[in-house]
Amino acid sequence: MDNNELLQAMRIIMKEELKDVNGRIDKIDGRIDKIDGRIDKIDDRMNKMDGCIVKIDGRMDKIDGRMDKMDGKIDNMCAEMKDMKSEMSVMNGRIDEQKIILRALEHSAEVNKATHDAMQNDITHIQGDTEHIKGKISTVEAVTADNWKDIVQLKMAK
Repeated sequence: MDNNELLQAMRIIMKEELKDVNGRIDKIDGRIDKIDGRIDKIDDRMNKMDGCIVKIDGRMDKIDGRMDKMDGKIDNMCAEMKDMKSEMSVMNGRIDEQKIILRALEHSAEVNKATHDAMQNDITHIQGDTEHIKGKISTVEAVTADNWKDIVQLKMAK
């Protein structure tokens, strides 16, 4: 066998061997194509997810803005509540003062009632005494009238 024939035989063997390798490479290429397709789908999904994340970020920014506004409102409410608390303190002081005044007025009313009751009692006694005196005056008038009658009779008898 000469070199050409040997070379030709080797080429045929190599072609046969390479067919198997080429088949495997074709299968690997097919798998790589499938993987590449899957990666493209994953990439599409990732792009969609990026869009969703951007939307979520936008929403979160809006929520942050709203939260900041709410924080401001809460701070204002806290300040107002502090003001109200100090006003309530002042009002409680006034209420305490008014309670003291009210108790003093109640005591004064009780004293006035006792004085009024005593005066009423004295007036009742004075009325009784006046009625008694009127009775005595009526008796004196009757006696005086009787005496004048006697005087008139004595004058007539003279």
